[in-house]
Amino acid sequence: MEKNDFAKANTQQAKHRRMWVTAGMTALTVGASVAGSEILDEVQTELGNNEPRTTVTKDSSPLVKVGNVLFSSRTAAAETINNVVDANGGNHSFKSTQTQVTTNFTGSGTGFSNASGSYDGQSATFTTLTNTSGQDQGAIAFNKQLDMTASWTLKFNLNLTKYNTGGTAGLITGNPSNGAGDFLGLVLAPIAPNKLGTSGGGGGSLGMGEEKKDDGTTVPGIPNAVQWGIDFYKNDGDATNLVNPTDGTGGSILGSDGSDGTQVAGFRTTDASGKLNTVSGTTGFQSFDHGTGSTLMGFTGPGPDSKTDDGWAGPSDPNLEAEMTATYTYSNGVGTLTIKADNGTYSASKQITITDGVNSTMSVGFKASDGAKYSQKGVTIREFDLTLPTADTKVNYIDKEGNAISGQASTTIKSNVNDTLGIVTSGAATNTTGTAHTFTAPTIAGYTYTGTTYGTAKSTTGPLTVSDTDANNIINVQYAKNSKITTVFVDQNGHVLSTVPSVELGTAGTNYDGQKATDAADYADYTAALATAKSNGYTGVSGVYSDSALTTKLGADLSAATFGNADKTVYVQLTPAPQTATITYNKATGLSTAGSTAQDNAVSASPTSLTGVTNDKYPTNTIQVPAGMTATIKDAAGNTLDTDTSKATHLIKNSDGSYTIVGAFNLTSAGALAVPSYTVTYTANAVKMIQQYPDETRSNAGTAYGTYSAAGVVQKSGYVSFVDGTKANQTPAGTFDATDKTYTITYEAVPATAGEVANEPTVTAALAAVNAATTETDYKAALVAYNTAVSDAQTARDNAETAAKAVDSSGFSTVTAVSDAQTNLNNVLAQAAAGQATTQQVIDATTALQKAISDAQAALDAAKAQAKTDIQANIDDINTQITQIQADIDAIQALADRNPGDTTIAGLLADAQQRLANAQSQLT
Repeated sequence: MEKNDFAKANTQQAKHRRMWVTAGMTALTVGASVAGSEILDEVQTELGNNEPRTTVTKDSSPLVKVGNVLFSSRTAAAETINNVVDANGGNHSFKSTQTQVTTNFTGSGTGFSNASGSYDGQSATFTTLTNTSGQDQGAIAFNKQLDMTASWTLKFNLNLTKYNTGGTAGLITGNPSNGAGDFLGLVLAPIAPNKLGTSGGGGGSLGMGEEKKDDGTTVPGIPNAVQWGIDFYKNDGDATNLVNPTDGTGGSILGSDGSDGTQVAGFRTTDASGKLNTVSGTTGFQSFDHGTGSTLMGFTGPGPDSKTDDGWAGPSDPNLEAEMTATYTYSNGVGTLTIKADNGTYSASKQITITDGVNSTMSVGFKASDGAKYSQKGVTIREFDLTLPTADTKVNYIDKEGNAISGQASTTIKSNVNDTLGIVTSGAATNTTGTAHTFTAPTIAGYTYTGTTYGTAKSTTGPLTVSDTDANNIINVQYAKNSKITTVFVDQNGHVLSTVPSVELGTAGTNYDGQKATDAADYADYTAALATAKSNGYTGVSGVYSDSALTTKLGADLSAATFGNADKTVYVQLTPAPQTATITYNKATGLSTAGSTAQDNAVSASPTSLTGVTNDKYPTNTIQVPAGMTATIKDAAGNTLDTDTSKATHLIKNSDGSYTIVGAFNLTSAGALAVPSYTVTYTANAVKMIQQYPDETRSNAGTAYGTYSAAGVVQKSGYVSFVDGTKANQTPAGTFDATDKTYTITYEAVPATAGEVANEPTVTAALAAVNAATTETDYKAALVAYNTAVSDAQTARDNAETAAKAVDSSGFSTVTAVSDAQTNLNNVLAQAAAGQATTQQVIDATTALQKAISDAQAALDAAKAQAKTDIQANIDDINTQITQIQADIDAIQALADRNPGDTTIAGLLADAQQRLANAQSQLT
């Protein structure tokens, strides 16, 4: 059997239309890297030496020269993006030869595979799109979507295993038809090139339309797609001149081979939902069979060894090949696709309405699909001459707030659709022959490049994949204003530290808005200043603030501060270190026990140190000063502190005589921490021993808590001296307390002479009591008693004399009255005898005599009684004196017992005892 004579033994199986799978448009990008001259030469050779080496850039002149292609460049030089007009060097024409298929085309789908071989004397790639397993599809497409407003020409071979072939006859039953499959051809689809083989339904859906599967699921079709090719199996809606092969019949005599049927070549499309549009009759479709395939389509080759063969003779050896040329042109919104058989009579054209955003860019490639009937089908791509689709990308140069930088206008870059554009800080490569283009950001005076956003979504992850819609192509090159930060060091109270100089960061002009202060090139100046502060009373940073009032805290350290869009100042608050000032005490010596105790109590109640922190006030403190003493407080330099409040360190004298040290743990002008120590020295105050006389003051000098000597008292004639109320002729020796010692000197008159009653017992006793009195109070009482005794004695004496005289007078008068009454009675009796007096007169004279006698007796009795009363009074008075004198003796005796050997007290005791003896003698 000849290879062209396909067997007709197989019977064609029924096929069902398949739904197409819709996939999103995803740009396929090829990475680029900076290449050396050798690699570029190799690439140029691979590309047919038809690609420029550099991008189109702006000349130094204000005019922009489009098409300034520099073929002399031997390296892919990095460009600043604002100088680039065309990322592809101004030439968007491209020719891919049969030696570059694997580089410039991408395959997809389960049926896809490539095999290397040779065609027309050159190496070539033989692409299988459906294999020998059935129920599969595959595709190969140019790796960029094409601008459908640009022309292109594609030369290719359609590779088959066989045409549709009828089944062979059998002895009993015939054999099924040998269908070649479903579809093979050219596809234009508005999807990503790498999605072509996995989108759209298989089998009767021709790899493009929607497919409803037997299990109820639906595979979406490819919307707005166009394909040209060979349909091998007739389904509903297909061209009517497509005839399926038939099965063979059975019987040794009547059995026969089935009909080979036909296959048709023509255009098919999908609607906006991806459904395959139906065909009306035979319009636009030409059929062919075994006999006409070579003349119409130009197929050549031996064909299959057997009608039932389903594969090529080898991976790069198709059984049938037909050279074809596809030409696409565009005019006024309509594209025209023309397919011609290079070695046949076939020619067909299809007009395609091009709508921006719908099908203005499409993937161009080849696809095959099979169902239950299948065979190996594929293509050999020989040459693709095209103009790549382009789009404009707007490049903005903006600050942090998104505002355009003054003097830096936006620029526009033209590039191929699906190329990538990105900004890098190093390793940039404007690869005109590739699909990935990287640029550097321009240098703008006073600004620093900080990053780039891409697309309308402003993604910070690049690069930008160029869309066929210009409005989607945006690159925002972001800059931050260069500025400086001045760091001012302040203490915990917000006071600027003159001892730690401020530091200006960003002086090199390279730090920018939003950058951390710690990223400054001169950050070491700050750390050096901070180290100085740490060595002089500070432990570190407690916070960084944006304002001098320290109301807005940026953070814990300088890393929280950032450069702004203008120079600014931040305030670095330092953490003060703990500080201690010691206080030592020098005690006064030679003090009394009371003075030493007072001094010890003062020291124990006073602080021995002042604790605080650098550049802060001393804490509340009280230096106690004992009464009667003075405290002198000196600092470590020997300077005596005083109460002058104009001095940084001074004293406050409190109402109780204590002191408070006022000061702070300050830094000196040299930056060193002055941590003072203080010495408190106590000294006893000068005091006096004072003799305060009624009419003058005398004194002797001394010191508080010291001793003083006895001092004589000035004596006055006729007076007795008293010291603080005690009879004495000198002030005693003693010990000072905290203040002056004052003795009050008083005088009392000596007792007056008693005269004629001096020897009266009461007088002598009273005088003894005066002499025995040791206190001024007792002396004055005894003197009063003495004067009273003298007066009483004198009065008693006078009264006795008066009484005696009265008795004498009373007795004389009563005797005279008796005598007179007796004489009168005698006279009356004589007269009566003479008869010159009456009886009554005798009675009256007798009564008068009797009365005179009675009065005389009464007077005598009264005189006796008075004399007795006076004597008893004297006795009572003497007894009282004896009792008082005895009490005085007891008191003086007790005093003498406590002070043995004291002659003064002994003399007073002897005097009192003598007065007692005198009083007892008077009583007897």
